[in-house]
Amino acid sequence: MKTVIEKMSIVAEHRCENAKSDPRYEVTNDTKAQIKFLEELDKLEKKRHDDQEKEILLKAAKSRSKLEDPELLKLKQKAKEMQRAEIEEMRQREANMTALLAIGPRKKLKTESSSLSNQVGNIEPPNSGSSIKP
Repeated sequence: MKTVIEKMSIVAEHRCENAKSDPRYEVTNDTKAQIKFLEELDKLEKKRHDDQEKEILLKAAKSRSKLEDPELLKLKQKAKEMQRAEIEEMRQREANMTALLAIGPRKKLKTESSSLSNQVGNIEPPNSGSSIKP
């Protein structure tokens, strides 16, 4: 039984070891960083595309052509819907912020409050070490 526990202990240690901290290993590919970079590129590309589409829709909505082109009418309608959605999103964001302010500050975790008390305890008042006497 003792040998089984010793072997399990060794296996557990091997499982917990982090190869990144071992100086004998060298990282050749950081896949996580690469994926994060690609996700950021995708986000930027999507934002740029959405901004272009939004600009086209706004131009179409502002145009005052005499001809009633069905495509132009569809673009105008889509632009109006987009504006309504943006306004609704702004209202929702404002409502959420108001609700959060009404609730009050979030509760601090135990570790946050203990680290803050340690920092506050180390702060000295100004001129505490001066030897100026009246």
